[in-house]
Amino acid sequence: MTGNLKTSPIHFWRRVVQTAAAVFFVLLPLLNARGFQFVWGNFLNIHIGSLTFSDPLAVLQVVVGNRIIPPKIFIGAGLVLAIAFLLGTVFCSWIC
Repeated sequence: MTGNLKTSPIHFWRRVVQTAAAVFFVLLPLLNARGFQFVWGNFLNIHIGSLTFSDPLAVLQVVVGNRIIPPKIFIGAGLVLAIAFLLGTVFCSWIC
């Protein structure tokens, strides 16, 4: 059975998740200003609790530009790459 992506329930929920993530990132600085600190950051580097998730390309730019490898953001980039590797196209279709 083939379905049209525009009418597929998964398409609807993917858009809901993507929109919610975008709204969350817009509201996050306001939440942080009011004392919410469990999640903070931006699209390049976000902190959730004690975990840091870093954009691998941004980490590469820091490494090349500064000629150092900060361990915390290097691990954060590794986490993002590991999740992307494990989830494959699911990661990009939902997160990207």
